[in-house]
Amino acid sequence: MSTTTVNIENDVTITGDEETPVNLKHAENVYIESQAVSGDLLIENAEYVFSNEETGNNVTFSAPKTELTNVNPSEIDDGYIRQDGVSGDLKISNVEDVFIERNAVAGNIQIIGEEQRFYDQSDIEPPTASGYDKIITGWNHTESVDNPETGVKIFGGKNTATVTIPYGSNAHVYLTGWNNTVDIKGKGSVTLHIVGSHNKITLGSRIDKTIATQSDLETTIITQSIPPAELIETTKTAAFNEATFGRNKVTYQEPAPDKSECPNCLAETNSIIERHQIDAFFIFGYPIWTFEPSTASHKCEECTDISPEADLTEEEKDNLLR
Repeated sequence: MSTTTVNIENDVTITGDEETPVNLKHAENVYIESQAVSGDLLIENAEYVFSNEETGNNVTFSAPKTELTNVNPSEIDDGYIRQDGVSGDLKISNVEDVFIERNAVAGNIQIIGEEQRFYDQSDIEPPTASGYDKIITGWNHTESVDNPETGVKIFGGKNTATVTIPYGSNAHVYLTGWNNTVDIKGKGSVTLHIVGSHNKITLGSRIDKTIATQSDLETTIITQSIPPAELIETTKTAAFNEATFGRNKVTYQEPAPDKSECPNCLAETNSIIERHQIDAFFIFGYPIWTFEPSTASHKCEECTDISPEADLTEEEKDNLLR
């Protein structure tokens, strides 16, 4: 049985035209998408393997009918195994990192000679490979996705994505690869699937997150603090304007930028407000004298009940009723 050897330069994408079994050699990083391999997967001599699929089984790999390689190994960049890319068995050998998505391989997976292996089973099933609103594939792309119905997938390296999820919506974000940056905004909820290394995820202050998959190394997840202004119910100006004339007790809140620990609940945060109550005689909204000393207390984003509906726009309120 003869083997067809194909010399590859730069990236290689396997989409189903290659006769199986297929052997991919000497690539830098290899990304295996959900529903990509209908047979078994054998990985030999990889550095790091990040898998959302169970590994540790034994496979028998026949002599390849297609070999994708290069006489100069440094010429091959990344390999992308897309949905329905290999209708049989696949072998990957002498590569750097391998990233395996959920349901990527129909058969067994065996890994031999890796430097380190990372595995996590999804608590929540992600969408199918074709079920995402947007799939960002490759290297160094920048995309923005607003109001995804299902989710967004980043499949590669050094990509940047901004995903905006409105209140009342839930979206999946599946992150496969390394050194990607994702900024998730809005007031909805997100289910995260992370398969890779050195990725950065920034979550808006009103985003509710669930981590369903975390087969990763050195992932950075940052949740932004709620701005102190959003914790304020009544400003000092508004409170004084309502007390036009005579004796009034007024309550207002102000940011407390000089504090990094909440005196009320001891949480470490920069979103702290100071609540004031003053009993005074007012003339045209200005306190002339006070009857009792002003009292003050503190609250922060951790000990303040914030209704997610409180600052919805009219458009967002309309969408909830549809």
